[in-house]
Amino acid sequence: MIKFKLPLPISVNKLYLAGKGGKRYKNPAGVKWNNEAGWVAKIQRNIQKFEFITDEKIIMELTFYFKSLEKIRDTHNYHKQIADAFEDILYNNDRWVLIRDMDFLKGDRNEVDITIYKKGYG
Repeated sequence: MIKFKLPLPISVNKLYLAGKGGKRYKNPAGVKWNNEAGWVAKIQRNIQKFEFITDEKIIMELTFYFKSLEKIRDTHNYHKQIADAFEDILYNNDRWVLIRDMDFLKGDRNEVDITIYKKGYG
């Protein structure tokens, strides 16, 4: 099992931009978040001695903290960015990740608590 906290990623609603010929690409803020999240995951993987998971179902539990609960946000709009960030760092393919939203709460800043473990472990 591994646990860590990250700032909220870019919502999938704003994650992609349209390029020439209709090709989509991640906006620069999404790429930056992905790179920073990957570094945090690598550091925590080493500190917490997390074993890389290959071709097994994985549970990813997410608890979201928002500065304001008055602005309506859908937690599932963050799933893709979060799951993609840890591919080839904590697991080989995010197709194996089963995402569970545990809660959304008011917090001091916009962030997400992440817990990842093999299915059947927790």
